[in-house]
Amino acid sequence: MKMTHLEMLEKRYNLDRDQKIQLDKERKGKIGEYYLKSLIETKLHPEIAVISDYRFEVNGSECQIDFLILLNQSCIIIEVKSYYGDFEIRPDGFYRLNPLRKIKHPFSQVERAEIMLHSHLKRLNLNLNIKYYVAFVNEQFSLYGLTRDMPVVMASQLNRFLESLNEEVYDKKHEYIINRLEDGRLLKSRYEHELKLDFNKAKKGLVCQHCSGWLEVDTYKQLKCQSCGTKEEIESAIGRSITELETLFPDDEITLRRLLEWIDHTYSPSKLRRLLKKICHTHGSKKGRYYTLKSNIITVSNI
Repeated sequence: MKMTHLEMLEKRYNLDRDQKIQLDKERKGKIGEYYLKSLIETKLHPEIAVISDYRFEVNGSECQIDFLILLNQSCIIIEVKSYYGDFEIRPDGFYRLNPLRKIKHPFSQVERAEIMLHSHLKRLNLNLNIKYYVAFVNEQFSLYGLTRDMPVVMASQLNRFLESLNEEVYDKKHEYIINRLEDGRLLKSRYEHELKLDFNKAKKGLVCQHCSGWLEVDTYKQLKCQSCGTKEEIESAIGRSITELETLFPDDEITLRRLLEWIDHTYSPSKLRRLLKKICHTHGSKKGRYYTLKSNIITVSNI
């Protein structure tokens, strides 16, 4: 399940314990990825190609790579970890300390990614050497048992590591390679869980994208959050609500009646209908009319 799905569920439903744990885990992971992405954008030469969140399939098995950096005749896999606290590498595995608990070894994840990417590149007729690293981005992370030959980049080393890549000879014409890799990208994971949700049990209203509070009408064109006071344009909030419906109930059409109920009748049918004509494509006849959001409407923030 994608993080956005879980966040939508968190706003509209009471999550069970496992869903809350999964949401917290994915949120921390995304924060780490966004942090490294910001460093990549500031430290790497702009002509070095970087592909993020790359998912592909080899012989029925899926693989996801956080960052893939393309250099001359080579590429670098970077697996991002946002672990907090004390950890140790031992001969029999990877351990979280205090309390002691063995967890999945990040080296095994990135080694698997290297093996699968090698097969994937061969299938795409791309000949690139592959290196890989695990980047621990949290400054409050310590790793015992680490040796210099291990493919690890600690938080204190990230800037120097990225700057060192600028010294590599790199190919300025990566367009062909990028296009081939994008052609081989897996757009949707088969392991994303499809939940059967009860529309009637969802909390209704317009949700603030900053604090998950509830929005109320402030002016003719704006809404205001009851919790944090943030103001938002009506078009943006309605577009985001449509995205929620499309994501959580992908098999159901977005009708005027259904959207009115979803936003708790914040607007009159006539005003909402006028707005939908502006931000949506209209389908069907008068009785069976439904809407799909136009692709140029921005509805969800990046983080």
